[in-house]
Formats: sequence, C-alpha cells, structure tokens
Amino acid sequence: MHDKLMELLSEHYGRYMDETFCRYMCEEIQRLMTGTRYAEPLKQWMYGITDIAGRVVVKIDCRDEWSLLDLAGSLDKKFPNIPAAAVLLSLAEEYPRTMSTILYVAAKECDADYRMTIDDNLQCTTAILDTETGLWAFFAEDSKPEYFRPFQMWQVLLNQYTLAPLISYDHELGTRIELWNDGRYHIIPPQEE
Repeated sequence: MHDKLMELLSEHYGRYMDETFCRYMCEEIQRLMTGTRYAEPLKQWMYGITDIAGRVVVKIDCRDEWSLLDLAGSLDKKFPNIPAAAVLLSLAEEYPRTMSTILYVAAKECDADYRMTIDDNLQCTTAILDTETGLWAFFAEDSKPEYFRPFQMWQVLLNQYTLAPLISYDHELGTRIELWNDGRYHIIPPQEE
C-alpha cells in the first residue's frame, strides 16, 4: 500500500511535494486509513473512485465549517487533494487551538526554506510578507537562497504550527514575524519610510 500511495502522491501532487514530504504524507494517510472517519474517502481516492461528492461518508466537517471536498478542491482544483485535506482536518480536530488555524490559509502560496517542511526540529525564525510578491516567506536561522522553494502554506505550517494563528490574520505587506529570545513570535508592522 505504501508504494501505491507514494506513486499516487508523486503523480498528482509531485510538483510541490518532494519525496521526503510524500513519505511523511504516506505515514499520515496510512494512520487515517485504519479506523477513522477519513478511511472511506481516502480509500475511494486511492482506488480511483472519483464520484465521491454525493456519498454520505464524504460529508466530513470540522466544527461544521470545513468540508473535506471543499478543502481538497482549494488545495488543488485539478486533482482535489483528498489526502492532504483529510490529514489537515484530522489534525485540526486533534489540536483545535493550533492546527485549526492552518485551514484558513492552507491553500495560499508561500516561499520557504524547504528544510522546514521535512525537519521537525528546524524552527522558523522569521516570516516576512513580501512587499513585491505579496507572499509570505519563511526563513530559518541559517537559510540560504538555494534552500527556498514554492509551497502551499499548509506544507510549511504543519511543522511550524505555532506560527499558524499569527499568519492567519490579514497583515500589511512588509510585516515581519520574528522569533525572539523569549521563545515567542512577535509581529513587527512595516516601517514607514
């Protein structure tokens, strides 16, 4: 099953998920496929049953606000990302105070040091809402330009979940969020010129 999952994830979502991230997703998907309410939609996705919109099992909501299919479609309109949506919704249910805020920004694009998506221990030290692109950029302490890749927000925030509540607000371009020595993130508004 692991190989089939890897193949499907790479085939449909490989443009923004590298092999390491696909492996992480496989582990999460396999966990959800055993005895959770996400098992049936994930099996339907995995075995190519695409007409799942009308089935009762897919009417999965997180606090009556998020449907699995709506979230999946926002992550990828061409191939609705059922596995990522199921993982995000299950985490939001398990950890509502931190993970549920990821749902609000999950599909937005950002740039990030790719190492933050595969290393649980690499912490984001600075996030900047770029004035030119309008996208968030996430930096680690030792980030280099060659480490940056485009991602969807959910991919970065899964490992940087303490940032999610701060990122989910509307901010002015040029806003910075910095990790200070007190171990907390602080929002720094853009400086007027």
